[in-house]
Amino acid sequence: YTVVATLQSYGVTVRIMLGGAAQGSYADLFSQWSTFYPILQQTLQLYNPNGIDLDIEENVSLANAEMLINQLNTDFGSKFLITMSPVASALWGGANLSGFSYPQLYKSTAGPKIAWFNGQFYSGFATLASPSDYQRVVSAGYPAYKIVGGMIANPSDGSGYVSIKTISNTLKSLVTQYPHFGGVAAWEYFNAEPGGSSNPIQWAVDMGQSMK
Repeated sequence: YTVVATLQSYGVTVRIMLGGAAQGSYADLFSQWSTFYPILQQTLQLYNPNGIDLDIEENVSLANAEMLINQLNTDFGSKFLITMSPVASALWGGANLSGFSYPQLYKSTAGPKIAWFNGQFYSGFATLASPSDYQRVVSAGYPAYKIVGGMIANPSDGSGYVSIKTISNTLKSLVTQYPHFGGVAAWEYFNAEPGGSSNPIQWAVDMGQSMK
């Protein structure tokens, strides 16, 4: 946890991710809540991150998703960032890996406690090859500042890679349309193009210039 504290001392926001491709994370959590939630709570207290990213890629009920968000908010307060990483199509009510409706979750009592969504605009669910899928998410009722455009940053990291140059053009258009555009995220940063594993920061430089 000294790594977390060191990063935070440089002004970096640190969040822990729960789930993703780790199937069973949420099934175990909700089926044995009294055992596993205290472990999650203690882990967060020990490492003291700025928040948690709930990447739910297995069937979870809407009631359980709400319960987890509300409990985290109760235990860690409003300054603790609770974010989610659905496939972007789930945000407009389309293809979904989580089992519950994101539009319904967003309209529930848990909705205001979600700091933002890291939309997965890749792997056939959505794309940043043009502005249209991002616009579709915003049209579904989310403010642009709550929607981060997630991309595959290297073809070896998953399907649906779009060239950084193409995404840069999309970003220029989105920033013009949405002054409070929520930003971008890379899966994964360590080998992000165009610099690759030897210079991944070039991705951040290019993205920053595109959003000016």
